[in-house]
Amino acid sequence: MRDAVDDISPAKLEELSRDDSLKKVMDADKNSEETISLDTKDKRYVSYTRILKGKLAKYWGYPKKAKERLMEGTTHAVFSLSRDGGLIGVSVTGSSGHKLLDQEGSDAVKRAAPFPPFPDSITVNKLNIMVSFSYQITATEKKD
Repeated sequence: MRDAVDDISPAKLEELSRDDSLKKVMDADKNSEETISLDTKDKRYVSYTRILKGKLAKYWGYPKKAKERLMEGTTHAVFSLSRDGGLIGVSVTGSSGHKLLDQEGSDAVKRAAPFPPFPDSITVNKLNIMVSFSYQITATEKKD
């Protein structure tokens, strides 16, 4: 009785081996995640983060009560997205010093969701995005 492997040519065995290795790499990427800044310069993410910024800008604002009380600060947060653009979660990682401002940053991400699916250049299964929401009241000097 002959071994079944004898029927497969060496070239075919090499091809199957490469395919299996590629599959393992692709499966590893699907289960991986990456953390980036919304202001990343990494070419794999720039076009996607540009879309995210635009969408967030539509849903983020300066809370009226915070403006009236002259509250200022910067909220730092991280939000996580799945490959299909679904929001997995958002958390404040650095407080502005005002709950009202921190909550607005977090809520803006939630209102903007869902986001577009990842482009082919993003191979991870989960993307964590660091974002900062800056709340500054600028006084303009009136000229006569």
